Amino acid sequence: MPINEQTLESFLSGNLSVLDEIIGTDASELKNILNSATISGMQTSEILNQVSVASSASGQRAILNTRLNTYSRVATNTMMKDAPADTKYVYVGPIDDRTRDECLDYASAGPLTEAQIIESGWAASLVDGGGINCRHKWEIASDEGIKLFEGKQAQQVIQNKQGNINLLSMAGKHSRLKDATKWAETNVAKKVDFSKTDVGVANLINKQLKELQSKGIVIDEILPTRKSKELFSVSAKYLTIGGTETSIVQSIKFKYGINNAGNKKRLNDSIRRLNEKGIIKNGTVESIMTHEYGHILDYINPIDTLTSPSNALNKLLSDKFKLNKLEILTKQSQISGTYILTNAEEQFAEMYRLWKENKLIEEFEFVGDFFNSLRGS
Repeated sequence: MPINEQTLESFLSGNLSVLDEIIGTDASELKNILNSATISGMQTSEILNQVSVASSASGQRAILNTRLNTYSRVATNTMMKDAPADTKYVYVGPIDDRTRDECLDYASAGPLTEAQIIESGWAASLVDGGGINCRHKWEIASDEGIKLFEGKQAQQVIQNKQGNINLLSMAGKHSRLKDATKWAETNVAKKVDFSKTDVGVANLINKQLKELQSKGIVIDEILPTRKSKELFSVSAKYLTIGGTETSIVQSIKFKYGINNAGNKKRLNDSIRRLNEKGIIKNGTVESIMTHEYGHILDYINPIDTLTSPSNALNKLLSDKFKLNKLEILTKQSQISGTYILTNAEEQFAEMYRLWKENKLIEEFEFVGDFFNSLRGS
C-alpha cells in the first residue's frame, strides 16, 4: 500500500532528527526524497532503495525498516484501545530461519486479546515486535489477518528446536533463559533457578558444569545468592550416620552471586577486578568455574570418615616441604594469585584449577597424581 501524506508527516516529525544522527543523511534531503515518494505513490521498498543511494551508513536499511514497522505497530496498537476488549489478534510475519525465538513464541500462541498479550509479558511486542529490523506485528484476527498468520509453522519450528535443546552438546549455546534452565535440569542438577541472571551467565555455568554429566555427578540445586562479593560458590550438606563415625554428602548446591554474576557484563567486570588485585591472576570465568569444580571433588571424595581431600593435600604439602611450605606457596601465588593462601579448602580448589590449566610451578607438579586418584577429576 502506498504511504499517504498524513502518515508520512507523522513519521517525519517523530524520526527526522534520529535518522539524521544515525544514518548521516541530511534530514532535509531525506525529507525531499520521502515527499517525492508520497506524491508519486511510491511503495515502501522503492523508498528504501532511494534512501540507500542518499546514505552511505551500513545500517540505514535496518533502521528505516525498524522505524516504518514500528509506526505500523503503533497504529495497530492505537486501534486496539478503541476496539472491543474481546477482539483477538494474531502475530503475523514470515516464519523462517531468521525468525527470532521470541517471535516464534508470539506467533505460536495463536489468537489473543490485548489483555492476554500483556498478561503473557509481551507488552513490548505491541510496539517493538521482536526488536531491531523485526518483520512481524500483531494484526486483528480477521479473514485478512489469518491469511498472513503462520502460527502452525511457528509451533513446528519450536518443536524442532526443543528436540535439540537438551542435548549435551547444546551446553552454553542457548538463546533463551528457559532453554538454558531446562538443559541444566536435564543434565547437571535436580533443581535450577536462573531467574536472577541472564542467559549469558546461564550459558557460562552450563558450559562449565557440562563435565559433571560425563562424571556421573549431579548437583542438588543451582540457585542465586545475595552475598555481595560472591561470584560463584559451592556448598555441601552432610548426613551423619552413627555419630561422628560416618559422614556422607547429602546434597551439593551451586550458587551464583546476583550482585556480581547477575549478568555477563557485571561478571566480567568482577573478574577483571580480581585480576587487578592479584587475587586470581589472568583469571577467567572458566578459571573460577574450575576452582568451584575443585570444591565439588573435595566434597564427594572423603579419604576416610574424618579426612577430606583438602586436609589430606594440606598434610601432603606439609610433610614434603615442612617449614618451606609457605615460602613455596607464596612463590606459586606470585604467578597465579593470592587466593591459594586463604585456607586448606581454597588451597585445594586453587591447586586443582592450576593443575587443570597446567600452571603449577615445578615444585607442585607431583600433586597431579593426587588429583588423578579422585573420583570425578
